[in-house]
Amino acid sequence: MTGTTAKLPSASAATQPPEARDATAPATPPESPIHHLAERYFAWTDTALRQLAEIAERDEWSGVGHEAAAEEAYGILHDLKGSGVLFGYDLMTHIADSGCALIGGRTAIDPDSRDVLRQHVDAMKLVMGRRIAGDGGEAGRRLLTKLAGLRTRTCGPG
Repeated sequence: MTGTTAKLPSASAATQPPEARDATAPATPPESPIHHLAERYFAWTDTALRQLAEIAERDEWSGVGHEAAAEEAYGILHDLKGSGVLFGYDLMTHIADSGCALIGGRTAIDPDSRDVLRQHVDAMKLVMGRRIAGDGGEAGRRLLTKLAGLRTRTCGPG
């Protein structure tokens, strides 16, 4: 997903809700000692999301060799879940947690579940593309509710 960010009136970023902040502004100042770590987080996350998207696009998720794909998808989601909270991207953590609930314990995934996984990947790409830090406010809650509904309809409660 791609997104453009309109410039907002010059209100202090601290007084704006997370979803209204200028996504082009760095989360940490370039001179900050942790700035390079945040940049590495974004690069790593981009790579992880590309890998996860590739796994979700595989035609067949059952049979020999696909346990490894399910385990790999779960591992990527689990890492995204943990790293999101470390860098202040709580919405990423919650989306990845939902993905873990979707994939966890599976050795094969049906086409409907693969579609829901793709939607999780798209949601995470949106969060990273727009640099939506924190929980994403009301929009973040609506997104999580939508993903949870899709997951529940596809996989059942749990």
